[in-house]
Parts: sequence; structure tokens; C-alpha cells
Amino acid sequence: GGPGTGTTKFGAYLRLASLTQSTRVSSWGYGDSALPCGSRALFGTHTPFEFISGWPDPKLLIVWGSNPAETSPLTRMRWVMDAKEKGAQVVVIDPRFTVTAAKADQYIGINPGSDTALALGIMHVIFQRGLQDEDFIRQYTVGPFLVRTDNGAFLREKDLDLNGSSDYVVWDNISNSARVSGTSGVRPSLTGAYHVSGIECKPAFQLLVELVETYPPEIVSLCLEAPDRPLFSREHQWDKLRRRGDGHSAYRDGA
Repeated sequence: GGPGTGTTKFGAYLRLASLTQSTRVSSWGYGDSALPCGSRALFGTHTPFEFISGWPDPKLLIVWGSNPAETSPLTRMRWVMDAKEKGAQVVVIDPRFTVTAAKADQYIGINPGSDTALALGIMHVIFQRGLQDEDFIRQYTVGPFLVRTDNGAFLREKDLDLNGSSDYVVWDNISNSARVSGTSGVRPSLTGAYHVSGIECKPAFQLLVELVETYPPEIVSLCLEAPDRPLFSREHQWDKLRRRGDGHSAYRDGA
């Protein structure tokens, strides 16, 4: 937690910058300021995130690579413990057995640098069980956008028509043809391979599925400090869980 959300003090960062004869690049002196600058232009606020106090009571709470018991004991960790008392299962994923991990229902120790592999392994299970929200993927992600297999770039209308726009292209399951994304009445495909005006393409989600298939549980288990333990407890009932929130922004200056 930074000086705005945790127990650290702004003066400590300024003192460190002075001792090392360095400059401060963010308003708090301990990280890159690109995120808050970009956030203000896009969202009109310094660091966009959802207020956890406004979430419905969760059933499963995953604390990944964070230690709020020490960095934000009076705010975020208090909310975590309140949720736990109401029945939420708390899972901590971290290479270190932190103070937060000691309070969790389940601690998953991973090897340093293996976070991405673990995330892909979790997606493998989700896709294998058909638990992905395809309507959400179609509406809010780049999943349906066609990707050219020859250069890895998104297919755009101008690739098909010299007078076309820079809009992305999807494969419409209704008309069985390529259409500009956002066209009314189109239901984009998320999987498969297609030839559009001689260009071989696949939806971005299809490429993700192919990548995730290379991270089955037996491979991902090598990322864990205890490979023989189950990744998640059975009582989590994945098929009944729905996203409630993401907490703080994933990338933040210094945090």
C-alpha cells in the first residue's frame, strides 16, 4: 500500500530519493507516473478501481501477490476479514507465506516468476469445463476480433477494401461471413479458423484457447511449491461462481 492507501509515509520516499540523489517520477516518489497520467485522460481519476465496500458479499476471495495484512491493515485487510467471517473462502497466492497467507483458508505457494503460467493453468480448467462467460467476452473484450495468422495483426476493414476503415473485423455466425465489429445484428464467433479474401484468420479468443491448451494441470503443478496438493479446494464450486470485482488496478505506479 502506498502513502494514500497504506501505512507508509510520503516523507520516507522523499528522504530515500534525497539519499540516493535521485528524482521522484510519481507524485509519491516511488514509481512511474504513467498510470495515473493515463488514467486521468481515460477515466477522469487518478487510479481507477472499484471500491471494495460496494461489492456484494463474495463467496471466493483470491489475494494474488498482495499482502494487505501488512500494507493496508485498516482498510483492505479489514474488508477481507469481514468477508471471511461472512463465509467467504480466502485464497492467497504468493511465493512467500505472508501475514495475509496465515489468515487464509488456503495458501497456494508458487515459484517466483510463475504467475503467468498459473493464470493460464486456471484458464485451462475454466475453458475445459465451459465456465467462461462468452457473452461478456463478445461484448467487452477483443476475443472475437479476427487475427491474421500471417503477421499476427488484427484484421481491419482496410485490409479487405482500399477504401475501408480501421475498424476491426469479426466472423459473423449468423451470416457466415466477415463483418465489421459493432455492426448491428452480428453474433461474432469466438473459435475456429476462417479465410477472408484470401487471408487466413482466427478469432483472438481461439488463439488464447490454443495457448491455454499447452498449460494443463500436470504442467502447471510444477509451478507450485507443493505440486501434489490440489490447486483449489473442491468446495469452491467454480460453476456457481461469478465475478464480483477486481480490486485495485492491476498495474500501478510503484504498487
